[in-house]
Amino acid sequence: MLERLTILAMLLLCQWTAVAQQPATYYEKEARYAEAMDLYDKEKFSAAQKEFDHLRKELDDPYHELSVNAEYFAALCAMELFHKDTKERLIQFVHDHPESQWVRTAYFNLAEYYYTRKRYKDALEWYEKVSDRDLSADELIEKRFKEGYCYFDQGRLNEAKRSFSLITEYENRYYVPANYYFAHLSYEEGNLETALKGFERIKEDERFASLIPYYITQIYFLQEHYQKVIDYGPGILDSMKVKKDYEVARLIGESFYNLMMYEEAVPYLEQFKNSQAPKQRKDHYQLGYAYYKSKQYEKALESFNLVTNEQDELTQVASYHMADCYLKLDQKLYARNAFKEASKFDFDKDLKEDALFSYAKLAYELSANPFNEAIRAFETYLNDYPTSPRKDEAYSFLLDVYLTTSNYDAALAALEKMDNLDPKAKTAYQLCSYNRGVELFLNRRYTESETYFDRVDLYNMDPSLSANAEYWKAEIAYQQMDYPKAITRFKDFQKQPGSFSTVFFKTSYYSTAYAYFMQKKYA
Repeated sequence: MLERLTILAMLLLCQWTAVAQQPATYYEKEARYAEAMDLYDKEKFSAAQKEFDHLRKELDDPYHELSVNAEYFAALCAMELFHKDTKERLIQFVHDHPESQWVRTAYFNLAEYYYTRKRYKDALEWYEKVSDRDLSADELIEKRFKEGYCYFDQGRLNEAKRSFSLITEYENRYYVPANYYFAHLSYEEGNLETALKGFERIKEDERFASLIPYYITQIYFLQEHYQKVIDYGPGILDSMKVKKDYEVARLIGESFYNLMMYEEAVPYLEQFKNSQAPKQRKDHYQLGYAYYKSKQYEKALESFNLVTNEQDELTQVASYHMADCYLKLDQKLYARNAFKEASKFDFDKDLKEDALFSYAKLAYELSANPFNEAIRAFETYLNDYPTSPRKDEAYSFLLDVYLTTSNYDAALAALEKMDNLDPKAKTAYQLCSYNRGVELFLNRRYTESETYFDRVDLYNMDPSLSANAEYWKAEIAYQQMDYPKAITRFKDFQKQPGSFSTVFFKTSYYSTAYAYFMQKKYA
């Protein structure tokens, strides 16, 4: 108001020196112009506009100074009244009076006209014509903010940021929104420290108090300042209605998660889960893992199940953890299947190996004869990881399977691939060699049978088995009608330390006698 009165006083002062040359009717028009300006200053824009327009008609000279002034202020009245002809009035004024002192502010008024109607592209055209030197301090601040917003709307973000930055360092009418947009643009371009500084300046302003916490929490999180997130975030959620509260909860939950504070993470990750926000597979996995580490295995399985719908590393890891959840719940059949699923992927090599081994063990534990699944699983493991530190353990499981299924050749092959045979393995080697020798003998495959009986002594864990092997070797010689060798071997058997306790000890004497008889018969 004071500014407008000052303009009026200057106009009247400039005209005072010419009073003596003016007719009486002109004084009346000056007085009417002053009355119109008084109405304008009192914001009685409709009445003022009528007076300005009437005065112009009476002057009947569009280039008279009073007429030019009246035309300009009539256009401003139209703008204040939101009249449809505002734009036409201002543009016509600029066109008809390019040398007028009001043209420079008319540009500003045109920009304001378009800005209030959200026609930011058109507003920007006129803001760019305005010289900062022609504006008051308050108008300059207004221009910088609104011009910045027009740039922002048009996607000219660097120019927008530059305009906003000019009014962010000191208190002014647009200090808060300018800082908000400047901080937002800094955030979007990854200049997080600058963005944080801007948001911190206005976080107490009620217009942005519900939105700023999200940005501050997000910035702390992106900077990996997880402790700051969990120091700042929970209090914000508890103290006020925060926009995107579900997202703030997610950031707090993930921060606890990244600090391996899984039990603390659960309620915040659950809050995000229960919101209407779109969820990614990673979100389900993190909640599932937090449940898993908190020993809430059934809930963990529910979340992990939402992850395993793609053929990727996340599915592999989730399947592996699901298997362990099932084990903890004593659901071994499901655990076996989950380990098998995890072993199919190559993304995490170590996890794949462990999953395959665990699957093989459970297949062994759960399978009935003939243990085909367990055999395939262990053979696959040993083929894929021939130098694994668990190689001997795998062979030991495989050996048990072979012994259970009486597959002695396979059992011996497994034993021979083990680096270190413990007493149990050596005993198994001796027993497998003996049993395979007996099998071949009963099938009259004497030569092959003898090679297995020869191997019984390699690990003489049970002297009676070694003695029995000698007896069968004697029987082989007898069946091959090599009676002298048979007699010698029967006698060797009788001298073995463990022969006396065997079922063949007495029989061996009859067999020896019969071998003598047959020797004489064919001598």
